[in-house]
Amino acid sequence: MKLTKIPFIKLMALIFFISPNTNLAESNNSIQALCSHPQICNLLNMLPHHKKIETAVIISGDHHHFDPKPGDIKKLIMAQELFHGPEALHPWMKTIIKQRNLNKNVKNYGLSLNPQLKNEFPKATDEALSHFWLYSKIACDMLKQYEQQLQLKSTENCLKNYLEIEEKLKDYFMKNKISVVLTHDALEPLFHSLGANVISLKGSSHHEEISPNAIKKLYNETKNQKLTWILETGFDIPGSVRNKIQTKDRVIKIDTMGSVNQKLTYVLENLLLQLQSTK
Repeated sequence: MKLTKIPFIKLMALIFFISPNTNLAESNNSIQALCSHPQICNLLNMLPHHKKIETAVIISGDHHHFDPKPGDIKKLIMAQELFHGPEALHPWMKTIIKQRNLNKNVKNYGLSLNPQLKNEFPKATDEALSHFWLYSKIACDMLKQYEQQLQLKSTENCLKNYLEIEEKLKDYFMKNKISVVLTHDALEPLFHSLGANVISLKGSSHHEEISPNAIKKLYNETKNQKLTWILETGFDIPGSVRNKIQTKDRVIKIDTMGSVNQKLTYVLENLLLQLQSTK
């Protein structure tokens, strides 16, 4: 996956002016610790770290379509400690990490997608699975990664919290034979694994748009069906897509990105509640 030209230019312009040998401890404006995504902060909140870890950037919509501002880039490069996810979570982070690796005064705590867990979701992309807070085993595996890196132990039963929600979702899809339209593929591998009939209009590639062919396929395959649309807030959904929503369909709006200081399972809990209560 390549960076788009605009964020790459932003990165290189800032990197040119930031020395890798800057002594951050001497800077009055240095930031102690940052997380690169709100859900990484929520993951860290499950550990007794007693650190003040701030969210580096405010992400609106999908993180794959987000370009950090110059001020955000500078904070990410200069933070004394940076907690970040796998590359597929934020492709624009690769150049920032490369620059930070030149500075011996800073520490990076990264996460990676476990190849064995990826195999449990055939044909799923790294971009889809990088929404780790939507996937029980992946989220809990990443919690273990931070436990090992920080030499701390969470007191929460991570898998138990998730599996209860997933079991209720699976039961819902089994009892309610619905066709679900997703505006992108963050939830697609999960829904498939739980037995749902899913139509995803696009993937998670950086700045990918919904194609006319995807819209045509949606219309041809579902014109006589009642659909459940899951519209993810913060996304630009074209009028050509919205026009396909019929009066017989139902629409659920959900923020799949979530916010800082939420339970890691909040997005799935909210989704389950809406599926159960919306007709």
